[in-house]
Amino acid sequence: MEYTLQEQRDQAEYMVKSQILLQSMGVERDFSFIFRPYNETNIAWGMLRWDYTPKIAYAAFANLTAKLVGCKYLGEVKLGSGIRAFLYQQKDKKQTLVFWSDKGGSFKLSNISKKIYKADLVGGEIVISGNIIKADKYPAYIRNLTGLKIDVSVKPIVKSE
Repeated sequence: MEYTLQEQRDQAEYMVKSQILLQSMGVERDFSFIFRPYNETNIAWGMLRWDYTPKIAYAAFANLTAKLVGCKYLGEVKLGSGIRAFLYQQKDKKQTLVFWSDKGGSFKLSNISKKIYKADLVGGEIVISGNIIKADKYPAYIRNLTGLKIDVSVKPIVKSE
């Protein structure tokens, strides 16, 4: 048995949110349950189907990696009621914001550059014009930002030696 389309979306949403939230709490390393299809109670767990084609979680995880590879986690940004937002610094000192809102909503960004990019859960990217950003339950990314400040930082739970 395979996940329904909605279950695949839920898996992808959870995968990305868990990675971001764990990092925001200071967890330096975590590992996904399983990558390949795995039979547990007749359901194909993992990010691949029985025929080894990718599920939505695979694309979401690849997008998470592509958007944040080499970035430094800075902290959480308060953007309004119900909005979760986490700020990263890219190697070129520009910033990437990962955000979502379980109840939906929008927020305003000030001091944005002329060309910023918003990517959805699986990497579909658009250029944003204006400074009002809509959020929904699925994590999204805005890159090419500058000047955002964090409101909540975190100390690592375990220090690397």
